[in-house]
Amino acid sequence: MRALVADKDSVMRRRTVQMLRAISAEQMLGVRVVVVSGSEALYQAVFKRGPADILFLDTNLPLGGGIKISKDLRRLGYQGFIVVSSCDAEEEYLAYLAGASTFLYKLDPNYLVRLGMCLRAAAQVKLQLQREYLHTHSGTEHFVLAIREIRYFSVESHYVTCYWGPELHTTSYSSSLRQIQCDLAEHNFVRCHRNYLINCDFVEKIDKQSVTLQGGICLPVSRRYVKELRFACQELAGLNHVFL
Repeated sequence: MRALVADKDSVMRRRTVQMLRAISAEQMLGVRVVVVSGSEALYQAVFKRGPADILFLDTNLPLGGGIKISKDLRRLGYQGFIVVSSCDAEEEYLAYLAGASTFLYKLDPNYLVRLGMCLRAAAQVKLQLQREYLHTHSGTEHFVLAIREIRYFSVESHYVTCYWGPELHTTSYSSSLRQIQCDLAEHNFVRCHRNYLINCDFVEKIDKQSVTLQGGICLPVSRRYVKELRFACQELAGLNHVFL
């Protein structure tokens, strides 16, 4: 798990980092703590080098502080755990309005205990997000795609292209269909061809040589995979419209 700490107060920043590392070691959480300075560096760390699983944001950071940054990150689609911290307890309400997952009062005598609670909660959020979102990288870019929106994948020359959303947006990155199928084992993705992996939730029709997805997308079906594809679609409830 990756934690980012952004705090203008160097003493508090050092204290928080030390506590996080101690909690991680004691509870075997495997947390890697990264310190970022400034709002721009924070955005770069979250979206360019991600995924960041938990953020600790001080309200006194430049460019609006942790409260404004929380609001901006949520608007940009960040789904991870955000902790806004302050020496002013009255900022708690504003932090939650901005989309913070929780608020930490820096003068709380139970600060260490609260940090541990934040890490455990972030670990649970990470597990949930792993079930719902696919994290991919292309160069320095980091993409987070909602699995339920993915229609299918294709592969060519060691590069996979993901087709997602009603308008069939595309995202390409280095991987293999075998690896993706393994990563999405809990979902309804099945090979229909050596070059295609499809989401059975969008299947409308199957015949011996092709499969049609919602939106009229027609993909080839090879003899090697047709039985597996047919079985997967039959197993899905409510797919009586699939013609085999």
